[in-house]
Amino acid sequence: MKIHKYYEKIHYWKTIAFVAKEWILRDNIDFIVKDLKYLTKIWINIILYHNIQNNKWNNKFLKENITDKVSLKLVRISSNKDFYSQILDTKLKIDKLIFLEKQYLLSKDKKKINTIRVSDIIEKSWNKDIKPTDLDIANINFLNHILKIFNSIISWNINRVHILPWWEKNAIKNELLSIEWVWTLIWYSFWKPDIKKAFKWSENIIFWILTNHKNNNFIKPRSLSYIKDNIENFYIAYIDGIAVWCVEKIDINNYTIELWALAVIENFLDFKIWKSLIWMIENIAEKDKKVLISLTNNPKLKCIYKKRWFKKDNNWLFKERSEKSPWVELYYKFLSYK
Repeated sequence: MKIHKYYEKIHYWKTIAFVAKEWILRDNIDFIVKDLKYLTKIWINIILYHNIQNNKWNNKFLKENITDKVSLKLVRISSNKDFYSQILDTKLKIDKLIFLEKQYLLSKDKKKINTIRVSDIIEKSWNKDIKPTDLDIANINFLNHILKIFNSIISWNINRVHILPWWEKNAIKNELLSIEWVWTLIWYSFWKPDIKKAFKWSENIIFWILTNHKNNNFIKPRSLSYIKDNIENFYIAYIDGIAVWCVEKIDINNYTIELWALAVIENFLDFKIWKSLIWMIENIAEKDKKVLISLTNNPKLKCIYKKRWFKKDNNWLFKERSEKSPWVELYYKFLSYK
């Protein structure tokens, strides 16, 4: 795991609540406290919800193992009532709610669920009531409480909900502070990606996106040293602070830009994201160029280019460039140059 300073910075002074049942907390207290202690050192406010009963010996355990070691707000949930409902019925105003669980979310055919976008569920429901039984979620605890999670996110009481498996070493730090987060994420929407020119020290983020891109057989490999030497050509797109997409922008001549290394990480392989990001790159390019070109054999990218009114170069308008990669299709678009 590599902690990235960018991810530390975006969490400064945020409030993050963790939820752990008694057996998870007792069995993994050292690992959990170690990660939480690190988070407080970078000015993250922490709330820890648990259901350990209120008695002398339990209070001693909590004091010696948690409150004496890390500065946080410890909240006891009654063991006589439903654990999840009590937390979700609380009017929380926090950035993230993180459940430490035995398993991340699984579909009913036992496949891992990377993300759930609440706005998509609402759109599919056509303004009708969403029935939990209609959702493809195998985890009964969360299936029974998913509407409360959705309502908390829709009302902006919680920005994001994470489900982390407790047994994974450094799971908390991995999820929040590294470029290697892999667990289930529930949030509202991906509508507003933020695209920025790559900065110094972001080469590891770009390298990770390129090497973890699901269709990386369509992308020419780039070494970390190459990325460092050409960092000024790269752009990174962030969604809610998470780096999800990158592109290398090459100036071919005074009026033409070529797009290289278009990659989206697997958790965010979403058609709408691709379209939105291509549109944003077009806006960047048209500030000083007239033509945008891209060579690809990626079927998804070809489809998006067509929807963004790119044309396939069947007439060899860019013959010199096409001849350098004759096995790859070239797409181009004349920009609305002002």
